[in-house]
Amino acid sequence: MDISEESKVSLEIVKRLILRNFSENPLAWWDRNKIEATLKVKEECKYDSPGFLIRNHGEIKRGKPRFSTFYEKKATIAVNKIKFLGILIDEIGIELQEHIMEKIRNFPDVLKDKKHLRSFLGVVNFAGIFIKDLAKYRKNFRPLLKETESAKWKWEEIHTQRVRELKQVCNNLPKLAIPQDEDELVVYTDANDYRWTAVLMKKITTGEEHCRYTGGLFTEQQAQV
Repeated sequence: MDISEESKVSLEIVKRLILRNFSENPLAWWDRNKIEATLKVKEECKYDSPGFLIRNHGEIKRGKPRFSTFYEKKATIAVNKIKFLGILIDEIGIELQEHIMEKIRNFPDVLKDKKHLRSFLGVVNFAGIFIKDLAKYRKNFRPLLKETESAKWKWEEIHTQRVRELKQVCNNLPKLAIPQDEDELVVYTDANDYRWTAVLMKKITTGEEHCRYTGGLFTEQQAQV
């Protein structure tokens, strides 16, 4: 763990934050490499229509997606790629679906109020596991999220710059590897006085692969410890 010499933040606080995000078992965030998803039948489909979904179930286990969808007239079984809650998953890893990135790009560079900012950050946070040091970009938005009657909304050039930077970052998001039980995993971390960041990596024969990013801003109480 690399903590800046100038940082006054307690090392124990950083450790607790990392454990909260990765847990004692770093694989827990992926539910032990297994996701089971049951899709809802589309209400607009009639029971006797050719496209009616009579059974659907998806499973990701040990990085090898298996997805079965049964229709009245056709069936697709054991495909190697599925879409799950905005994530595209295949045998190699996971990546963000294009429509999520499109939502981020469609936000204006200048956000009009706190509600608008929260909407933008909400979509960005959804992509957070793909973004290195997301807290660095979020730092300048914190005062705007604390807007009160005595402190009115004041959008400045630095905020516009951060929105543009996040859009650019989200145009080039990496594909993340899916860790396996037998993998050798490493967590790299860093922190300064106002933020912390970490990345989960797995070792491979040619080096290392990224599995997940995490991080955040310290609260005022944490920063004073």
